[in-house]
Amino acid sequence: MLVYKYDGTIDGIFSCVFTAFTKKEKPDLITAREDIQLAIDGQLRFVQTNYENNKRIITALYRYIGINALSDIRYAFRLGDDSKSSVIFNYIYRTFEYRKNISTKFSEETVLAFYDTVKKIANEVHRMKGFVRFSESAQGFFYAHIEPDNDIADLLLPHFMMRFKGIPFIIHDVRRNLLAMYDGKESKTINSNQTIYVQLSAEEESFQKLWQTYYTSINIKERKNVKLMNTFLPIRYREHLVEKIAN
Repeated sequence: MLVYKYDGTIDGIFSCVFTAFTKKEKPDLITAREDIQLAIDGQLRFVQTNYENNKRIITALYRYIGINALSDIRYAFRLGDDSKSSVIFNYIYRTFEYRKNISTKFSEETVLAFYDTVKKIANEVHRMKGFVRFSESAQGFFYAHIEPDNDIADLLLPHFMMRFKGIPFIIHDVRRNLLAMYDGKESKTINSNQTIYVQLSAEEESFQKLWQTYYTSINIKERKNVKLMNTFLPIRYREHLVEKIAN
């Protein structure tokens, strides 16, 4: 069993593709994990990211797939699971074997796995739009903390920029400590290595208590349908919902 270990970046995956074709081998697994355990007959190869070699990979992808070659690949890389490494590698590797666009060749297991990954990202973006709860801070901007399965905080920005229309806000991915920010005119995303604390305004605290009271009062215990609730409101998303925290 041959395992490629890379640096956990999308460029690292491109370097894995270049290495595989240069050495005329195909690894059984691509991973960025530090705790990888090999079988007795396993072989581990550390792949260094080489940006010059990556240019050749990217150029070829443009030629085979088209102008949007990297869009789906970078989208799939947002998956919050190390399985994305092998899924993306296999898709690119198979594209180079065919030397043409295979994005619609769903009879290929590698293509199907790749677009299933892309679909997971798109589905969570769509779902999360209904689960983001903004609170007014004492400083005047609006703040929301979320904990999505995948790295999608910045993908939510366009939707809420249209909704807020010039009002500053921050979407905080607490799992990755990533901040997707909008100052009322422009947006940006930053990674923070510090603990983020936001003080709520006095009006916001009162509003949250009112919202929790409303949520409790309209709830009919006799008609509680846990199965239906779990279908529309996954348990893993509830921690950051004001109405569920109080329930």
